[in-house]
Amino acid sequence: MKLYKNSIPIGNIYYMLAYAFRDLQEQSIVSIAPEEFDNIRELMSEIIIRGVSYQLKKGLLRSYENYEDELASVKGKINISETVNRNSIIRRKLACDYDEYTENTLMNMILKSVMLLLIRSDIKTEQVVELRRLVRYFGNVSEIQLANVKWDALIYSRNNREYRLLMSVCRIICENMLHSTDDGDVKLVDFSDSDLNKLYEKFILNYYVKHHSDMSPDAPKIRWNFTGKEDKMFPEMRSDIVLTSDDKRLIIDAKFYSHTTQQHYGKDSFHSHNLYQIFTYVMNESAAFPGEVSGMLLYAKTKDNVILNDGCETEICGKKFYVRPLDLSGDFNSICSQLDKVRDRFERG
Repeated sequence: MKLYKNSIPIGNIYYMLAYAFRDLQEQSIVSIAPEEFDNIRELMSEIIIRGVSYQLKKGLLRSYENYEDELASVKGKINISETVNRNSIIRRKLACDYDEYTENTLMNMILKSVMLLLIRSDIKTEQVVELRRLVRYFGNVSEIQLANVKWDALIYSRNNREYRLLMSVCRIICENMLHSTDDGDVKLVDFSDSDLNKLYEKFILNYYVKHHSDMSPDAPKIRWNFTGKEDKMFPEMRSDIVLTSDDKRLIIDAKFYSHTTQQHYGKDSFHSHNLYQIFTYVMNESAAFPGEVSGMLLYAKTKDNVILNDGCETEICGKKFYVRPLDLSGDFNSICSQLDKVRDRFERG
C-alpha cells in the first residue's frame, strides 16, 4: 500500500478528493486503484489520462468563439472604428468581428495546458508517453496561463456537462499543486499541509452532506453576539462543519496538522488557539440558536498517537466540548465508520 503524508494511503487521499470534489464520482472512468501510484501527481495524471481518453471517443467540445482580426475580405461584421484606428484600409484590409465554430475553447485550452504541465512533472514514464499522445489531438487548441483561470466563471450546460469532472481535476491541480520557481517557471508539487487541511475540511463536510443530509450539514458564518452596535472591524467567523438535529447543534472544527498537540515544558497539550476558536464559535452561536450548542475539534490522527481513539470530552461554561482523532491510515470504510460514530455520538447528546 503506497503511503502519503502522515501515513495516509494515497487511496484515501483519492477518496477524500472524490468527496471534496463530488464531480470526481460522476463517471466510471475514475474507478482506478489509487494504491498503484507513488504520489499525488501520478494519481492526478491517471485521472486526466482516462478522462481525456474518454472524452476524445465522444469528440472534443466545440463551440462558437468570437474573434477579432484584420482580414483581406469581409467575414462577420466590419468593425469600422477599429478599421480606422489601425489604418487597415491602407493595407487593403478590414477589421472584422466574426464567430467561428472551433475546438479552441477555454475548457480545451485548460486541458491542453494541464497535460503539458503534467508531462514536465515527476510522473511515470508510461504516463508521459500517453499524455504526449493525447496532446496531439489538441493541435488546434491554444495554451493558456493556468494561474489566470477564473474557475468559478466556467459555465456548464447540457453540451459541456461531461467536462465538469475534468475541470474539477484541473482545478485541484492548479489551485493546490502549482508552484512558481525562482526563474519564473511553473512546476507541480504534492499537496502542502495547508492544502491538505482544506481538503480534509471539505471532505468531512461533503461526506455528511452525502450520507447524513438529515443533519443539515453546512459551513455557515457564525455571527458575533454584539450587545451594542456591530463593529465591522471584527473578523468573520467561518465554520468548517455544522450539524443540526432538532434542538441540538454541533460545530466541528477540522484540523490537519503534522502534530496534533503542542508542547510546553515537556508536557503535551491541545493547541490553545484551536480551543479558543471553538469556544468562541460555540458561545456566540449559542446566543442565536435556541437549542443546545456544542463544539468538537476533529484532528487528523498523526504518528504521535497522543490523543486516544475515544478522544476526550468536557463541559466549559455549561457547553459540551469534544476532541476526537480521525484515523486516515486504515481502509476507507474505517474512515466512514469513524465519521458515522461522530454523528451518532452527537445525536445521543
